[in-house]
Amino acid sequence: MVKINEILALKIVVTLSAFVPIFVGLKGMYLGPSGITLKPNLVFKSENYSIEVDSHFRYISGYLFVMGIFLLRSIPNIHRNATELHRACIIVFIGGLGRLWGLFVVGLETGAILATIVELVFFPIICYWQEQIQNRTRSRIE
Repeated sequence: MVKINEILALKIVVTLSAFVPIFVGLKGMYLGPSGITLKPNLVFKSENYSIEVDSHFRYISGYLFVMGIFLLRSIPNIHRNATELHRACIIVFIGGLGRLWGLFVVGLETGAILATIVELVFFPIICYWQEQIQNRTRSRIE
């Protein structure tokens, strides 16, 4: 049997995790790659990066934003249907694999290591948690 508190806790965790890619995606689209430094250049043009890198960075930032929207869209019926949640989580996981590969070939950096751990561990745990709630909800209905 699923308790309402467990469903509410899952909704809160997913909501909070949705704000990260939404914020980071908007920031990346607005500031470009210069926004990843501690002192971002608050102009639209990233002077230290090629046009190709800037364009690709802003494009990928759009994916982050949409992934956050997928997470938010999953919240209302998260205990019954997790299509949007699973879609966002698989995007995060595959991105985490790419980031992990980058850590091996380029080098280690604390922020990238923490992000990789979140992408490869935290989001699969959320999917597993949702699956457990969905299975218990389904068995309660049947």
